[in-house]
Amino acid sequence: MTNTKPIHENRFGRMSRGLQIAVVCGVCLSVFLILFGVAEAAVRVRAWIKHGQSVVRIEDSYRRDEKTGLRLPRPGFSTSRLTINSLGFRSPEISIEKPAQTYRIAFLGASTTYSADVSGEEKTWPHLVVKALEDAHPHRSFEYINAGVPGFTTHDSLVRFEVEVGALDPDLVVIYHATNDLSGNSRASARAQGLSGAAESKTLSWLSKWSLFVYLVEKNLRIIALQQATDDASNKMDVDAAALAIPFETSLRELVRTVQASGAKVALVTFATRLHAAQTPEEQIEAALTALYYMPYMTPAGLIESFNAYNDVIRKVAREEGAIVVEAAKAVPGDVSQFIDSVHFTELGSSTMANVVASVLRSETR
Repeated sequence: MTNTKPIHENRFGRMSRGLQIAVVCGVCLSVFLILFGVAEAAVRVRAWIKHGQSVVRIEDSYRRDEKTGLRLPRPGFSTSRLTINSLGFRSPEISIEKPAQTYRIAFLGASTTYSADVSGEEKTWPHLVVKALEDAHPHRSFEYINAGVPGFTTHDSLVRFEVEVGALDPDLVVIYHATNDLSGNSRASARAQGLSGAAESKTLSWLSKWSLFVYLVEKNLRIIALQQATDDASNKMDVDAAALAIPFETSLRELVRTVQASGAKVALVTFATRLHAAQTPEEQIEAALTALYYMPYMTPAGLIESFNAYNDVIRKVAREEGAIVVEAAKAVPGDVSQFIDSVHFTELGSSTMANVVASVLRSETR
């Protein structure tokens, strides 16, 4: 009788058991790599459409400054949504020497000032503030420096001001800080209380640094875990908001005094968040998720108390050091139309923030 089995089946059947296993594993690996490649391509295309992000890694848009050790935006880096000028700031090109009759404003802060989530430079709240001032004072010439950098604390902004920003001779410096200082200070406190969440690194796996798909999977898995652990009080810290605010006050006061010593005015902006005490528990959990991603040992109530304490410090330092205070915390609505997560603005939120800040600064920049 003629053997009707396909040749490849006969060959596979004649293989040793070990070789058969190797072939199956090889096929499975090939299929996995193909599917992984398709998924990676899909999320990168989506990121390119949404963010104009064409770099292999997000870190390619940054450099490590040898002088300060700070992680800073790479001068001249550009995508369709993000442009870094030749001096390393997310703002238009300016000369190092300030032109005569020009009012120069510097914005110090972190990712909430850098504003990577809006569609372009002209949608960032620092840009919109300056545009509003130009409209209000058409006889004046304005320039601005967006010196915000994701991950920065008040100390980092102090170092950058001393090394780079101060040399550009700003007339007014707007400072918007809180969340990264709170993250660092609360982590130290949680570690002192022996909480495991404080000891865990928030650095993702090495593969996530190269694969956007892996990065998104890991981050979303952590967020899901946070949602499930929100009600678990066994690994939450005892919050002393006043104590957590002490190092922030010290650092913020030093930054304000350093800026004022350069001859510039200072405006301190209270910190706006999506999380508010008037929300339902379910709304608070949703609003707090990204804050809890970096501070998993906190609760929504602890975050609210702590942000309130930090805003009280901002008001106190402004009052005692003679700085301008801008009440953004009370003026930006805490809802999904204004925030893409716990603290970062949507384009509408960026516009709201700009209106709040500009309404105070108009009289200061006549």
